[in-house]
Amino acid sequence: STSIKLARHHQQSTARQNQVFADIEFVTGNIENAVRYQLQAVDDAERSGIRPQVSVAYMKLGDLYLAWGDRKRAN
Repeated sequence: STSIKLARHHQQSTARQNQVFADIEFVTGNIENAVRYQLQAVDDAERSGIRPQVSVAYMKLGDLYLAWGDRKRAN
């Protein structure tokens, strides 16, 4: 997407963009794709070192795993 290209060009984290994509996939019923985007968001957040982004990314990942029925990974 354009926003991800711009963020990378300016050496900014793309965690938020990937979280939005994960949310869109989730509400449209594509939980597997939502998890993929959220895993990317976690990776991006960790690389950025912005702790609140890391916390939110992991929290949302846990919520997705729970919705997917994977309690073990949700914890």
